[in-house]
Amino acid sequence: MKRIALYFIILFVCGWYGVIHAQTAPQKQTAALIWEVTHPAKPGKLYLAGTVHACRPEMYPLDSVYDDTLAKSDYLVFEIAYPSPFAAMGFMMKQGFYPRESQVFLPDMIGNEVFRDLCTVIQKTSPMMNQDRLKLMKPWTFFSLISAAFVQQEGFQTIHGMEKVIQRFVANRNMEMRSLETVASQLAVIAAPEQEADIIFVLKDFYKDRKKALEELKTLLEVYRTGNDTLLAELNRECKEKTPRFYQALIVARNQAMTDKLFAMLAEKKTGMVLVGLAHFCGSDSIRAMLEKKGCRIQTLKYHGKPGKITAIAK
Repeated sequence: MKRIALYFIILFVCGWYGVIHAQTAPQKQTAALIWEVTHPAKPGKLYLAGTVHACRPEMYPLDSVYDDTLAKSDYLVFEIAYPSPFAAMGFMMKQGFYPRESQVFLPDMIGNEVFRDLCTVIQKTSPMMNQDRLKLMKPWTFFSLISAAFVQQEGFQTIHGMEKVIQRFVANRNMEMRSLETVASQLAVIAAPEQEADIIFVLKDFYKDRKKALEELKTLLEVYRTGNDTLLAELNRECKEKTPRFYQALIVARNQAMTDKLFAMLAEKKTGMVLVGLAHFCGSDSIRAMLEKKGCRIQTLKYHGKPGKITAIAK
């Protein structure tokens, strides 16, 4: 059974941080995970494009199927089109800390040894963040900070993520940009009290073997490169088994909400390209599966096998 700590980081820490990692240089893409969605009673069309939120410039250029799909689209849809780190910070400051008079603090929740070890991860990038401050954080806030610190240390950037790269590519077209979620709605998922036990499990799991957990991040890259989405569906299944409450909130509930919004967009006589994290399109609880249950027809677009014009900017 794989560990799942970093997989949750892949799924959740998306628009405002983002991560992907491989200990070897990224290999060339040999497949494209883009699906065309139509409905017999609706005039609109959607292209679902599974994305990687942050990566290296070497992953580009994208296959020319992305250029063709963009050329046919009237608008773009993101989890969060314009994510704001200030919105995340404001939410955390209001809801993410124990009061100083509290009888319980973070070390009491995750254990002193786990707390001290994970503090060192944060302090590598934020040396001024001392343990007295960190112990006031609730588990979900600490989880978010650990995610951000780990991403920074791995050296991958959202500026090279697929969403950002595509936004720059279409900048001169003045395309409409739509959001399916907000930073606050995403954070509310893990801030809910019923998620605390699973978040503590995830933190402890990350503490046990963070290096081995990188295999899951490499799996995401492999799925993107090869188009073998069954690998990601298996990780989703393991998450469902290990942390069912978190899976229900992080995957199922969010996918259902996004599906409802996307289905409503099909009523418009327009075409939209949907750029959402790849994991949301894989498995039995995926957006694809939910759209099919609503009567949608879904076809996988053919991979062209030749580079397009969508490329990362130089560092």
